[in-house]
Amino acid sequence: MGVSAAALSDHPSQYAKRWVTLLSMLVSFGLASASVVVLYHLPWLFAAGLGISTYMLLMASAFGPRFGRISFGALNIAVFTMLSYNHHQQPEWLPVMLVGGSLSYFVLSSAVHLVLPNFNLEHDSRQLFSTLAKYQLLKARFFDDGTDPAELRLRLAKIGAQASMALANVRQQLIVRQNQNLTANHQSGYLAQFFKAQVLLERLSSSHLLYQELREELADTSLPSRIQRVMVGLSKRMLRQPRYRALQSYQMDDAVADELAKLEQSVERLAKRQVFSSQCGSQLRFLLTNLAKVAELTERQVPFPKEDFLFSEQSKLKWRDYWRLCVNSGTPLFGHATRMACCMLVGYGVIQLLPADSQNYWLLLTILFITKPTFSETKQRLLQRIVGTLAGIAIATGLYWLALPAAALIVIAVLAKFIFFWYLQQRYSVAVGCVSVYVAILLQFYGLDAEALFVKRILITVCAAALVYLALRYLWPDWLQQRSRRVVATSIKALGAYQSSIFQQYLSQQRHENEEYRLARFHAHVSEATLVEHWQALLAEPRTKQSEASTLYLLTGRLHAYLSHLSALASHRGTVDSDTALPLIAQIGQRLGQQLQQLEAVLLSKPLVGSQTDHRELSQRLSQLTSTLTGPDLMVTFQLLRLNENIEQIRQLLLRQDDWQLATQIN
Repeated sequence: MGVSAAALSDHPSQYAKRWVTLLSMLVSFGLASASVVVLYHLPWLFAAGLGISTYMLLMASAFGPRFGRISFGALNIAVFTMLSYNHHQQPEWLPVMLVGGSLSYFVLSSAVHLVLPNFNLEHDSRQLFSTLAKYQLLKARFFDDGTDPAELRLRLAKIGAQASMALANVRQQLIVRQNQNLTANHQSGYLAQFFKAQVLLERLSSSHLLYQELREELADTSLPSRIQRVMVGLSKRMLRQPRYRALQSYQMDDAVADELAKLEQSVERLAKRQVFSSQCGSQLRFLLTNLAKVAELTERQVPFPKEDFLFSEQSKLKWRDYWRLCVNSGTPLFGHATRMACCMLVGYGVIQLLPADSQNYWLLLTILFITKPTFSETKQRLLQRIVGTLAGIAIATGLYWLALPAAALIVIAVLAKFIFFWYLQQRYSVAVGCVSVYVAILLQFYGLDAEALFVKRILITVCAAALVYLALRYLWPDWLQQRSRRVVATSIKALGAYQSSIFQQYLSQQRHENEEYRLARFHAHVSEATLVEHWQALLAEPRTKQSEASTLYLLTGRLHAYLSHLSALASHRGTVDSDTALPLIAQIGQRLGQQLQQLEAVLLSKPLVGSQTDHRELSQRLSQLTSTLTGPDLMVTFQLLRLNENIEQIRQLLLRQDDWQLATQIN
């Protein structure tokens, strides 16, 4: 149990400061277990200590994921002590045994980390490129017959959100490595891979054309299938990015380059025969340019960062800030910690009403695992917990009837525990099923009645699920619809910052991958991911709390389209040649920024910034300019037209929603 608690506390950041982590773990685990032993037969003091410690430990997650995990492990140690208390003749030794098990795991995991220091970073990096490959593969579906572009864009927004979250995970891993060793990221080459993934996401998410119109115009040609083959080949390349290399060149031995060359030749031949319009030809050339850039990025390693590049230091929470958080009832963390403390207290009260049995404390362990900060997360955990428990007990019952020898049961227990930790973060139901098998085997070794305990385990799970559901529903509920406007406003603000950095580089006629630009791009994609997650989580809440779900559904698609056109605009920054276009681009960039600020201000119920821009005037001026431009200049004005249309669509969408109460404010 000590090993399990330490494993649940494991986080990559703990290896940056091993001694601090070790000391924090030993002190918190030891105090948690010792307090249970001392207060076990003093129920009133035990209840007070349980409520206060649960609240304080959960609030400690404000210090960051490392201390959040250790706090969760300390709560697990406390419940493990309750479960084990009556099974030991000298329970006062339980803290020593549990802390000793935790220490053994920490020593072993530290040794493994010394041998495989890049394991977590490698896993997250592969996950990132795998998600990018899925994005490219799904984008190829635009050229399928009968595909609904609106639905496909929403699916792309979901995968784009996954890619952004994977990008954030890799960034966090790189920051942890930087804290360990300032030069570690440069020596491994993972930093270059991270920046390559950022540029790839910008390229892949860019929208250079109107896919539906293009597909209809090219329906009688082989171009759609040829474009799809190139896109599929590029997605395979992303899956085959080198696992571990410094800044060394490598070559992709595949047919993508040949397919791309043949595609370009086909476009030129059909253009000469005037099979498609000149506008279609322009869009195709923009698409080919983008595909060629993606092929170049995936074909070889590119040294993006400078040798002296370092991530900016993150602000650290101080103890006085922690105490302020503990008494600030307006934060989501306060609500989560308070609900968890109440659930643990009620669960302990229920246990006191039941016949004395240490196995009753599984109720507290179940509450600890399934209670999450939001209703949607908890609801998902509830279902996964029930399904996993039933499946695990069914398997355990079969093993019990087989009456296997002890050696076989030990092997199965080890495998079950391994699978539990492997799937704990990704497939919780599988993890629960495996840990149910593991626990059942341990109970057999204790000589307990396994069949009776199986039934009791199911009842405990159902009871804990009901208790947690009621707490999330009625105790300081934090319904997502209350935060919808702020989430949308944050996304629009991030888009505005990204847009501003793009136009700055257009005006300077330079193309830089500096830190300011990269951060703006990173936050734009992450804010979109947050919006997508918010919308999906909202669908899991009660129907009475989903009044804005349809609005968010449409807004997610519109804002994803806006980000796609911004990404396309970013891919051509620093390439405008026309003296006529550049001043107009500067003016339009300023007006687009004002419109985004207006929408953000309205969503946050603030006074409007500037005057409302005439959408039709901008469209007319851009349309007139488009007829006089060619090449990259034409691409830029095309994207500006799309951005102007997207803003108007977003504005009209918000105007139609009475629940958002925007009409009077905008008018």
